[in-house]
Amino acid sequence: MQSKTIAHFVADSHEDFREVCEQIRDTGLTHVVVSDVPRSLWMWDLDRSNPYVNWSMGQCQIFKLVCPPELAQYLPTEHIRMCMEFVKTRCEIAKENGLKPAIISNEPFWLPEQVFRDHPAWRGARCDHPRRSRHPFFSPSLDNPEVLRMYTEAVRVLVEETGTDFLHFRTNDCGGGIDWSTGLYTGPNGQAAGEGRSMTDRVIGFLDAVQGGNRDITVSLETDIALKEPEWLVGASWPGLHENQILNKKDREGHVVLRNTFNLAFGRQPVRKLPAPMTLLENLMNMPGDMPVRILEIPRSDLEEGISLWKKARTAAIRSEADCYMLLAEQAREMAGEKGPDLVQAWHLLHESSKHLAHTGVNLVIQGVLHQRWINRPFVLNPEELTAEEKAWWRPFQFQAQTEQEADDLMNLQGIEIIRGFTASFLAVQSLQMGRNALRGAIGRFRKLESSEKVKRTIQRLEVQDALLACAQNAIRFQELRDRTDVTGEAEPVRSLRWPTKNDSRAQEFQQITRSEIDNSYRLADLLEGSMEEIMLCTSPDREDIFVLSTQLPSQLRRKAEIMLDHFGDSARFYETNNV
Repeated sequence: MQSKTIAHFVADSHEDFREVCEQIRDTGLTHVVVSDVPRSLWMWDLDRSNPYVNWSMGQCQIFKLVCPPELAQYLPTEHIRMCMEFVKTRCEIAKENGLKPAIISNEPFWLPEQVFRDHPAWRGARCDHPRRSRHPFFSPSLDNPEVLRMYTEAVRVLVEETGTDFLHFRTNDCGGGIDWSTGLYTGPNGQAAGEGRSMTDRVIGFLDAVQGGNRDITVSLETDIALKEPEWLVGASWPGLHENQILNKKDREGHVVLRNTFNLAFGRQPVRKLPAPMTLLENLMNMPGDMPVRILEIPRSDLEEGISLWKKARTAAIRSEADCYMLLAEQAREMAGEKGPDLVQAWHLLHESSKHLAHTGVNLVIQGVLHQRWINRPFVLNPEELTAEEKAWWRPFQFQAQTEQEADDLMNLQGIEIIRGFTASFLAVQSLQMGRNALRGAIGRFRKLESSEKVKRTIQRLEVQDALLACAQNAIRFQELRDRTDVTGEAEPVRSLRWPTKNDSRAQEFQQITRSEIDNSYRLADLLEGSMEEIMLCTSPDREDIFVLSTQLPSQLRRKAEIMLDHFGDSARFYETNNV
């Protein structure tokens, strides 16, 4: 297998993509990922009541680039043409800089239900998450010859028109799924006739179809993802692989030939371009240089230290964290001169912050700031009392809640209770606070550097990130308080006339948490006013979705604070008021 070192980075535009390609050419990289296509809002427009598809709208499915004639009446061909032109433009830019294009996606990917109503034999596995979707989604069956022929022809056109020779597919997640795989969210399922078929025949048949007889194309399929249970049945199929095929990182001899640090979160995190140079170096430290296929995430920032560090790292032996910090020190001296130690410490503190935020799954909880819209929804004890106007800008963009009762629960994040009760809330808030402390320390170090526009913008990004972490803390604390409050109003709060009276600590907790989030919302609105598009992943109001905020966020934050102030006296309905 020919060695490949594949770079992925987030680029805001084709011109931005070109500038990075020019910087990384002749640095040992062979490929660059070209598949960060525009989000497919049409998927959600099929049924706006079902937010599940937001997980997959940003993926680059094969049929999102090349539409088989058999699917032309079911898929938005104009959007497909636009996505293909997007990819072809990036492929040309890559080639101009001596780089080959690579595509990362999830396959086999769901198709609109009408496809399977008209072609029942094409219906494969149910691939959605039953606690996050309002109705089933199905991927095309890999046991069906007609489906495989569509993949063969689509990839043939893709390769001919773009020169792509590396495709990496994640599956059993984000709207993709393999027939009868144990890794499906709903459990093994598929066409009844295929239940007893060898998984090896099914998986290798799909990889063969993608290659279409062209063994120069490397195709990789991965089912083992993050916190999910490993898919042993698919993983055990590696002995059947053919040339230039990879399955769960293994080749046909059982050797691990792929190491992957590609991170979808870099393109989906709400605050853009947060510096992460130590993450890059640690990934390189743990990625053997002789690994045949390496997919490497290069984090972007205003200072673009990631690109420079990659150039240094490719000729350096990185065997320990000490080596990482030597490279950071060298880079910092070039960028900040005598203030280099402050820059190194800032990078170190940012890495320390990220480690704290990974504790006990807190990094998963933080996603609630975005996809549960903690960021702009009011925290009130009786959210069911909010008017339609007071819910209008956040409730339609709240992920996964299938009932209004679920929607009102701030900690119903992924159809599971990640945090519930005092102990869990305490631990999560403490981890977040440690992350914030390190983040604040990094901001202090950046303030010591020369006050250039890039440094000022970096500080602004970090301040916004701190506000988001504060929002997460407040959401966790508020729901824990609400869980031990009788919000039905059936029990009248005590009205003791004794003096002094400070019997119910919940009244003071409510005031502290609520005031903290009100002030935090105003602070975040001020930080973002006039800089929203530069700082955060956002779009015009008509294209807002679960993972992409509206450019109107600053005004929404102020309205959130006003609604919370309107409900600031609600605690007297449920708690004994102080009299001290």
